[in-house]
Amino acid sequence: MMKRLFLVGVGIMIVALAFILGVGRVAPVAAQGDPVPDFVGKEACATCHADIVAQHQLHGHNWKLNRVEGAAPDYPFTEVPNPPEGYTWDDISFVIGGFAYKARFIDQNGFIITGDADSTTQYNFPLIDARTGEVIVEAGWVPYNAGKETPYNCGSCHTTGYNHDPNAHMDDMPGLIGLWEEEGIQCEECHGPGSQHVQNPIRVNMRVDRASEACGQCHYRGAEGVIESKGGFIDHHEQYEEIATAPHAALECIDCHNPHQSVKYAEPAVNPNQGMRVTCTSCHFDNENLEKHEAAGVTCVECHMPPMVASGARSPERLWADVRAHLFQINTDPTAPQFNEDGTAVMPYITVEYACKRCHLGLPVEAMASIATGYHDR
Repeated sequence: MMKRLFLVGVGIMIVALAFILGVGRVAPVAAQGDPVPDFVGKEACATCHADIVAQHQLHGHNWKLNRVEGAAPDYPFTEVPNPPEGYTWDDISFVIGGFAYKARFIDQNGFIITGDADSTTQYNFPLIDARTGEVIVEAGWVPYNAGKETPYNCGSCHTTGYNHDPNAHMDDMPGLIGLWEEEGIQCEECHGPGSQHVQNPIRVNMRVDRASEACGQCHYRGAEGVIESKGGFIDHHEQYEEIATAPHAALECIDCHNPHQSVKYAEPAVNPNQGMRVTCTSCHFDNENLEKHEAAGVTCVECHMPPMVASGARSPERLWADVRAHLFQINTDPTAPQFNEDGTAVMPYITVEYACKRCHLGLPVEAMASIATGYHDR
């Protein structure tokens, strides 16, 4: 009898202990994981963010790659008059660029049109002095990889949602390497796929990366710390490397730039300031301009961000290209080199030649250096 009572008591204690340990616990369930978001397209973003999408429609990112259906793309500020010689618009599947600096063309097999060794298949827009309206270099055709078969493998920086699978071909065209969701750099390339945000915008936030490294994924070329150059100009899309070597390295790109607005073209309704959040004098309020320069409309950027980066048109005689540099610091030593010995890399400063020669063609470099030295102390 005592043994039975003992066993019953032990059983009750075990049940009680199990109950105590189980209080507040939820029965385990199979791990479900988060659903993978899908791309929804810029039109879906425009449902709520119409003003930002309207700005972005006038941004070069939107026009990095443009599908052609028998006619030229309808650009907001520019016009590509025709495809390369010997081609009609029916022969073209896509135009690369065409918004501001240049245009290249892709055939119906997905290869960039390069022609034979004597062909000119890249169309450059004119190089114009925005301050005076002077045409420095006329619009025209120049060679691009002439005589070389060139597949289009640029989707990582020209498209949205790029899948860099070398065995996959967009539209089954052998020359198009990889697949993508949208042509051009659209909302979801920077902010991530938006399907979950569209379904539940309150609880699911989009990615917002304000670091310069985000821009540097595309505005970058070559080895770290090396700003590549050729033909007497900085090679294009190296802004991340340029600013990393410059006095403004501690700033983020968006401290100065609105990433949704064009820096090339102003538009009164949605982009009156060409994408600039601040002016130079917002920080450098003590650095006054000389009266002569002020009267001529010469602002800070004319000297500290000279157009010494070449994307399309350029003038070696005037040291003038079509994109502004992000080096800022002027070296007033008249003997300072702008490039390394073989001209393949630029120094992390601007020489007085590149800062001044565009306007002061006949002035000796020593005189330029004398004027530039202590410029803001006068």
